[in-house]
Amino acid sequence: MRVLASCVDNGSLKEVVFGFGTDTSVQTAPQPQLIETHLCEGLDAHVEQIHKIDDGKWLLARHNGTVQYVESELVDHSEIEGMKVSHFDVVGSITGLLDVSRLDHLNAQSKRRTKLKDGFVSLAPVSKKDCYLACTKSGLVHILALNFKDKLLTKLQTFEVKAPLEFAQVYDIEKTKKTVFACGGEENLVKLFELSESCDKISMIWESKNVKNDRLDMRVPVWPVALKFLQPVPTSSAGYDKNKLNFQFLVVTGWSHFGIYNTQHGKRPMKYLDLLPEREPLRQLELLDPSHNTKAITQLGNLKCKETESLEFITTDKKTQVLKYNGQGQLIGKYGKGDITGLATYIGIHDQKYLLEGGLDRYLRVFDIESRAQKAKIYLGTNINRILVLDEELEALQEIEMAKNNKRKQTASDEEDDAEELWSKLETKKEKKRKL
Repeated sequence: MRVLASCVDNGSLKEVVFGFGTDTSVQTAPQPQLIETHLCEGLDAHVEQIHKIDDGKWLLARHNGTVQYVESELVDHSEIEGMKVSHFDVVGSITGLLDVSRLDHLNAQSKRRTKLKDGFVSLAPVSKKDCYLACTKSGLVHILALNFKDKLLTKLQTFEVKAPLEFAQVYDIEKTKKTVFACGGEENLVKLFELSESCDKISMIWESKNVKNDRLDMRVPVWPVALKFLQPVPTSSAGYDKNKLNFQFLVVTGWSHFGIYNTQHGKRPMKYLDLLPEREPLRQLELLDPSHNTKAITQLGNLKCKETESLEFITTDKKTQVLKYNGQGQLIGKYGKGDITGLATYIGIHDQKYLLEGGLDRYLRVFDIESRAQKAKIYLGTNINRILVLDEELEALQEIEMAKNNKRKQTASDEEDDAEELWSKLETKKEKKRKL
């Protein structure tokens, strides 16, 4: 498997090639075939968002407010015979897309223990050809245009929405002329916005309402942190109202809530469940199709599914847990079995088969989705906040690793034979001395 990981500490991208069974924490286990560092720009310029446009074409959003257009190609490695390595070139960029001053007044109200910092929360295509949405925590919505012929990246428009934002999820389940996206954050209710076909106007088309007060008549705090869309309700279903918007989506919150929303139903969630007993904050949301249909998941992670009861999802808390739930909010299991020792800053699903995980303990891990067994564990020496699979080379790599393992076993067996022979010689010498 060939993956690309965004590393926070040095602002680089690390390319890793490995086979299943790789574990750098065990000396005798298979080791990675390749770990190569690319585009290192320092801590303040680490990559926060990655969007793959096409094979060899990428958009990178960095922490310093820069979005880069990058091209890559596979070339022969200079030192490892038969190994290919990616070569990256930054061919276009645009800077100055953040505004931390928009967050200054929110710091006093925030429940966070650290000061709010601006950064990118999304980087995704919109309905207009070769145009992209880049949203920031400070509520700036940038529309970027990419000219592939001239390799030029430009800013078409910038809109402002209420801050702070934790996410800006674009709806891509159905192709539409206008782009719809959802956003929200700490004390910032989920809102749906519509971007015009020409990308010159934006309008809020729906805003959620907070749930009713709890049993002690206390206000329930608002903090949506991640959202994914589901398929709309069928127009033939009972109670369908053509005069209402038709969107379904799931939300997890910074207060460990799991919410199911249907705009046909109303502005409050249909379900709002507590997932963790101590209200530990949740951070991420990845959806799974129970039938393992890879076509059911869109490019942006939305799920082509109407029934919330049958789906499954994976989320993380702000400690070390990576958790799998069903659509009723029931815990199915945990990934890592206590091996994860730092906050999981990133989780991602590949091909509905594998869970990619990375975080503060500086390990890149791959798990089997269904069995939750660990497939690979690789130390990268830096905090990981994004992981993408470039391609799968499992068969070739596994053959290489099997050959290496056989060699290791043969070497170990030879060493044992040599040790036994040495001990037998020593024993023989001792017996001769005793006879004398």
